[in-house]
Amino acid sequence: MASHRFLEGISYYDGKAIPTYKIVYLLLGGLAIVIGIIVLIGLPDSPVHARMLSREERIAALERVRNDQGGTENKTIKKEQIKEALTDIRTWLMVLSTLLTSIPNGALSNCGVDHDSRTQ
Repeated sequence: MASHRFLEGISYYDGKAIPTYKIVYLLLGGLAIVIGIIVLIGLPDSPVHARMLSREERIAALERVRNDQGGTENKTIKKEQIKEALTDIRTWLMVLSTLLTSIPNGALSNCGVDHDSRTQ
């Protein structure tokens, strides 16, 4: 709903200084950068550094991670991990899902489907 209003408002711009499609990319790209910075600053990198958790909640979170055998920090990539990722069906289902949802989006946006509400 909000994106429709946003794009409809941009459609009234005459496009003399900056083409309207570039305005969309600039605004959405700027929004993505701002959200990325907020997430980078706001989200902790591990349960140990989570300021919003009390001491007891941090310990409980670490226990959950330990029970899942996940670890809180690991900066080495092992060949077994790569092999597991490439042979995991869930990984390929995510790739397939992303690919199949991107195809219609690219076709609609590149073929110039017009949704101008002023001409209706």
